[in-house]
Amino acid sequence: MDATLHFPHVFPGRELVIWRQPGSLSPDFFPNLVESGWAFSRYTKREAVLAAAERVHFLVEYERCRADGSVLSAQAAIWIVARIDGRWGIQVRSNK
Repeated sequence: MDATLHFPHVFPGRELVIWRQPGSLSPDFFPNLVESGWAFSRYTKREAVLAAAERVHFLVEYERCRADGSVLSAQAAIWIVARIDGRWGIQVRSNK
């Protein structure tokens, strides 16, 4: 997952969270998802809502699903994807 991100990586919200470097995601994150019944995720919406040459703001909606395709949870977020040093990556993710 780190390969898709820029660092520092920012999560604005009730509490501001900043990942300063790769490897900041808890090593238990994906095992805990699997334990909850998660098998895969699917996008239900990816809409560019603001775009400039070096940055695009996306409204992203996705579902976390069980192996049979039933939905565990639905998520909505704004992702700010930026081109930094010639590479596109997600710089900010804000969930509802």
